[in-house]
Amino acid sequence: MVDNLTKTQLTALRLISQGLNNQEIADILLIKPTTVRNHIATLYRKLKINNRVKARIVYEKYLSGKEGEST
Repeated sequence: MVDNLTKTQLTALRLISQGLNNQEIADILLIKPTTVRNHIATLYRKLKINNRVKARIVYEKYLSGKEGEST
């Protein structure tokens, strides 16, 4: 399910799951909040979800505990 996400989208998914808002994510990634919004919209479309709660569920199900593993 998450195999087709870019590195930035995976990072955004991780940060969303930590409860960060778009501005906080933008500050960490050194990009504009508008760009974060675009990444999240694409992420939602690829995962067929529509909110941060579902994004966190996807993260917990497929990626939690895999930090640092090679892909």
